Amino acid sequence: MKTIALLPLMLCLSLISSTTEPMRIDFGNEKDGRDWRTLLDGVMGGLSQGRMARNSNSLSFNGSVSLANNGGFSSLRSPFGAVDLSAYQTLVIRARGEGQSFAVVLESDRRWYAPYFKKSFRPTDDWQTFEIPLAEFDLYQVGRKIGSVPTEEALAATIRIGIVTNDKKEGPFSLEVDFIEFRQ
Repeated sequence: MKTIALLPLMLCLSLISSTTEPMRIDFGNEKDGRDWRTLLDGVMGGLSQGRMARNSNSLSFNGSVSLANNGGFSSLRSPFGAVDLSAYQTLVIRARGEGQSFAVVLESDRRWYAPYFKKSFRPTDDWQTFEIPLAEFDLYQVGRKIGSVPTEEALAATIRIGIVTNDKKEGPFSLEVDFIEFRQ
């Protein structure tokens, strides 16, 4: 009898101890993202532009997308490093912007042509908080959708997070990001 009475308590303790704290990249208050860099389509011959600046409460990303020379994107990328996202279910990003839609990119390979997961969002000029289930990310390779739904293994193998212009249309853009957070 005593063993049966302990089972609910053990189950509750197990659930409490398995709760994962959110992982937050706070470009505002915490000033994370010092090592983030722009990555432009010039790596493949394109002529798009992009500039990043750290503000007192956010990270700004401005530029212009060009389709010349097979271009079409401008992006921000974190440094390479293991980022196990397998314990999380939702990505939250607080941002505002205009001129383009953007996408969050999750990479698991250093090669530019390797598959990656991506999910788009369209900010307005007012601050918005986007909650995006990781299950809604799709698998892309060189800009083409080739699959969907990241597995737990794929999320565990993440080595870089990025934000990229997503419309593949010419013109100026601006994006300001307060934070990115991964939640259970």
